[in-house]
Amino acid sequence: MPKKNETKEHLPVEVAIHLELWGRAIEIQRKFQKITHTNLGLRLGVSQPTVSRMEKGDPSVAVGTYLSAMYALSLQPELIPFPQVSNR
Repeated sequence: MPKKNETKEHLPVEVAIHLELWGRAIEIQRKFQKITHTNLGLRLGVSQPTVSRMEKGDPSVAVGTYLSAMYALSLQPELIPFPQVSNR
């Protein structure tokens, strides 16, 4: 089984920047809503350390966890780009 890319050095710069921006936005919104790491983790089905790593932009946290956190904190319209789908 191949080893996971767990460091930012293996990521394209744009991806690392997005993870950091998403993590920071999640942290700010979580604090604004007065939600603890533990409580957000319970909502997402992840541990408190995973929430902490996500807020730091850790690439080893699944992108689904980032997206779930943004949905849980009502951040999706601002941060998640949705592709335009055409009915051709």
